[in-house]
Amino acid sequence: MRNFIKKHNEKTTHEKVLIKKLNQDDILRILINHFQQDEYGESMGYGEIIGEVDKDLRFIGIFKNNDDSYPFEDDINRIDKEMDFNGDDYPCA
Repeated sequence: MRNFIKKHNEKTTHEKVLIKKLNQDDILRILINHFQQDEYGESMGYGEIIGEVDKDLRFIGIFKNNDDSYPFEDDINRIDKEMDFNGDDYPCA
């Protein structure tokens, strides 16, 4: 984490800025963790990022509230073809 110094009306403040560079696995883990906690508390989750950047990049996640085995991977392609987008409009701030 880097510290930046800003001057506001002759007053000096320290601003902390966090810069991250995430790979696909990092992004998947963050998305899966977010939706698991947000929707079900502790749950099982599987997700994939598919498509091409600046063209059709998308995340498909499957979440459930128990540990029974479920063939998540088998459903990703079917869901991608059959389901419309249903994401929330999250603010970017």
